Amino acid sequence: DVGAALALVLKERGWQGDPFAMVTISLARKNGQDRSNGFRDAMKDAGITREAGLRQMQTYSSEETAGFVKDILVKAPDVRSIFVETDQPTMGALQALKGDRKQVLVGSFDAMPEVAELLKTGPLVAVGMQQPYLMGVKAAEALLASLRGQLPPKQIMVPILVATKKNIIQLMPTA
Repeated sequence: DVGAALALVLKERGWQGDPFAMVTISLARKNGQDRSNGFRDAMKDAGITREAGLRQMQTYSSEETAGFVKDILVKAPDVRSIFVETDQPTMGALQALKGDRKQVLVGSFDAMPEVAELLKTGPLVAVGMQQPYLMGVKAAEALLASLRGQLPPKQIMVPILVATKKNIIQLMPTA
């Protein structure tokens, strides 16, 4: 859904022919694969198919991601959007984009308060937000069910909220 929201803004600006890049969490992890594949699928569904680069985080730091973004922009100067798969590194990506000669839009996943605040001004346009409170409630319910001798579900899905500048104020209390 983050990819769909980012693709919508790209299309509104007439940038659907320009490439995108990704800075991912470990692709050895299932959630890394899911985030990457989901983003790619959304871009493909929107007709945005030119992927210009992928860098996989090792340290998950803002400094590492800033370096990745600078490298991506040197190797693919026509990139118009970047998906960063976790919040603190998003700050590094945004720092690397400051002063860039053209606008590059960013979509990310996880939303610490600072990242969410940046949605209001751009270039961050969409953030997938987990719901830690609801995750805790569901985990506690599963624990209580287990203590009562019931078998809790093997997998409990908690919806991801997709925040944009239009809905961030309403979503932050829930997230």
